[in-house]
Amino acid sequence: MDLFIAATAWMHGYDIVTYNISDFAMIASLLPAASPGTSLQVHHPDSL
Repeated sequence: MDLFIAATAWMHGYDIVTYNISDFAMIASLLPAASPGTSLQVHHPDSL
């Protein structure tokens, strides 16, 4: 399920805010950046 959430966010240019940093960071590392600075960003809710 995390893969589908990450792919949807990535396709629409959204960041992910989650407590599950490790899984989403790993997925984000596998997704290409469409252009410089457009990779999937993963944030912890307490860091915002």
